[in-house]
Formats: sequence, structure tokens, C-alpha cells
Amino acid sequence: MWGITFPVRVLANLGVKVLIISGACGSLSKQLKQGQIIIITDHLDLLPANPLQGPHVKELGQRFVDMSEPYDNNLNNIAIKAAKSVNISVKTGVYAAVAGPNFETPAEVKMLKKLGADVVGMSIVPEVITAKQMGLKILGSAIVSNNAGQKTLHEQVLKNVGTSSASFVKLLQAVLKSL
Repeated sequence: MWGITFPVRVLANLGVKVLIISGACGSLSKQLKQGQIIIITDHLDLLPANPLQGPHVKELGQRFVDMSEPYDNNLNNIAIKAAKSVNISVKTGVYAAVAGPNFETPAEVKMLKKLGADVVGMSIVPEVITAKQMGLKILGSAIVSNNAGQKTLHEQVLKNVGTSSASFVKLLQAVLKSL
């Protein structure tokens, strides 16, 4: 976890105040189609480790980090307005982080839905926890790359994300102009 989150710590120490993080995710809902951009409003951390475990270094922030608002509501609203301004459809949702690297079974999809997740992925959450510890504001987003629980090939995931990358870049540019 320290290696994964090290870049966030570097950015924070360089003076960055806002982290815009993105990733690919699997849809847990038939309403979220491949290519859909999701603005993350909350998350479920189902990973086996936490980036704050281990020796505490006071200079990095609090030991026990408040996660009552992991994703900044104001940044989420800016992203939603920016998306409308450039005619890009975005949805909001709860992201579940799992270890992977395998894709989810149908039973795992049922469980994640019952827990309240809309999408599932294998990243984002450790960086968000670290960013919160470092005092950053966070805008989280993801591109739906597949339907979780259905036959999934990694090559198709990459292709699906690539197809949506131009829209995502356009959204990111609109968000940055609004900040």
C-alpha cells in the first residue's frame, strides 16, 4: 500500500490541494452501461490492507482519518455541471474496491449490490484514504468498462475504456476550467 499511495504523498508535499482520481470499473447495475462516466460519491473499502496501517508518521497527517466525506461534494457538483456544459452524460455512484486481479463472480455482484455499491474496481480507494490523511480534496471518477459478473476479457475492458477516453478528457478539461 505504501508504494501505491506514495505518489499521492509526493503530490501533497509539493503543495497539491485537489486530487482528481480516476479508474475503470465494472457496473453492478443494468442502468450503467459500458462507457458511462461515474462521479464517485462514496466508497466501500473491501481491500485486505489499508494504506494507513503500519508505523504512524505524524508528519503525514492524523492516524485516524475522518472518512465521512471521502469525495468532496463541491467538486462533485462542479464535475456534474461541467459535464452538462460539454454535453457529457455522467452518473453518480458508490464505488466498491476489491483486491482482484480477477473479475467478480455473480455471487460477489449480488453481495456488492446488497452492500450498496453501484460499481466495482480494484483501485482508487487506497489513494483516496491517503489523500484524505494528507488534507487533500478529492474528485473521484470512473469509466464503466464492463458488466460485473458476466464473462469479461481484459482486452475488452481496455478497449471499452479507450473508446470512452475522449469524452473523459473533454470532461476533465471542463472540470479544470471550472476550478
